[in-house]
Amino acid sequence: MDRMIIVGIDMETTGLLEADEPVAVGMCAIDQQGNELASMEIRCRPVDRKIHHRAMAVHGIADGQLTSAIPPVDALCLFWKTIDGIAAASAGIVIVFAGHNYASFDSRFYSKYDCGKRRDVVDTLPLARKVFPDWEDHTLMGCAARLNLPRPAHEALTDARTTAHLYLALNRPLE
Repeated sequence: MDRMIIVGIDMETTGLLEADEPVAVGMCAIDQQGNELASMEIRCRPVDRKIHHRAMAVHGIADGQLTSAIPPVDALCLFWKTIDGIAAASAGIVIVFAGHNYASFDSRFYSKYDCGKRRDVVDTLPLARKVFPDWEDHTLMGCAARLNLPRPAHEALTDARTTAHLYLALNRPLE
């Protein structure tokens, strides 16, 4: 098997609408044994949106906490630049990007701020549904509980870490 690095990514936003904006992005890179290689979380100051009270109840980030944060476009370019640095330093190693519920939610936000590069991201939600069709709960928290993974907390970094480990768990041969 080729050597591989799994980069879990996650984003917290001002709300659920297309017009909403990122307030935090996180990434966690792990190797095939689950060892953490790099991680980061960047807070973003929304330009045109206030954080909806329901979103704030989920991730706990309030508008007042973001006064010194950078605009989303700068945050996401720094985010992708850091990830590209990991990829460049890992020549000859397969890099897999993984996001949970990426296709139906996160992708629309990442595509707004791709900084000129399109990246393929594996969505672990449909993968979990395929691997474990009998499970009732395929949320990130539900999968983490069933597989004894690091617990997500609706924080960009912790959810990115859990997503990386979930991808690894879903792609291990059943023992």
